[in-house]
Amino acid sequence: MKQANSRKRPSAHQGGKDPKRQNVLKETPKRKSVPVTATQDEIEESGDESSQSYQEEEEELVDEMEKATVHEASGSKGAAFESHKAQKELLAQRKASKPNAEMVTEAKKLWNSARQRNLSKQEREVICKKLSDTVRGKIAEIASKHDSSRIIQTLVKYGRQQERDLVASELKGHYKALAQSKYSK
Repeated sequence: MKQANSRKRPSAHQGGKDPKRQNVLKETPKRKSVPVTATQDEIEESGDESSQSYQEEEEELVDEMEKATVHEASGSKGAAFESHKAQKELLAQRKASKPNAEMVTEAKKLWNSARQRNLSKQEREVICKKLSDTVRGKIAEIASKHDSSRIIQTLVKYGRQQERDLVASELKGHYKALAQSKYSK
């Protein structure tokens, strides 16, 4: 069944070797009872007592880790929910600590509705007007942020001439910095 020109290995059911990952499932060899960094003199002085205590400590650690994983697995649904909830709260705090956070979140909501393709021209003009009123005075700051620069792009793309003039007037004097910025091109 093997083709002469094929570079792929045949699978196990085609008479080929077992998959390479199978060696991961094999038991790992036991660790040395003495650290590798120990010199031969230290090994001879310590004798078998230290190696036995080292092995006992290692076994205790493994037992504790197994107990911890069993405990986590039993209550994992509630723990995962609590962890996710805490992560969301932390993310909300980080976003709120940024400058212009409330204005940016409001502008993002308007931007999301303005960029939809199934809007009529009149609806899009109304949304772009609200969007321009929301970001007025802060366009230069918004244009250089990675998550809010799309707002200005949408305003230029779908807005009327008044909104485009507003963007151009607020960005006047910032063109060099905008051309060098990663997000405001």
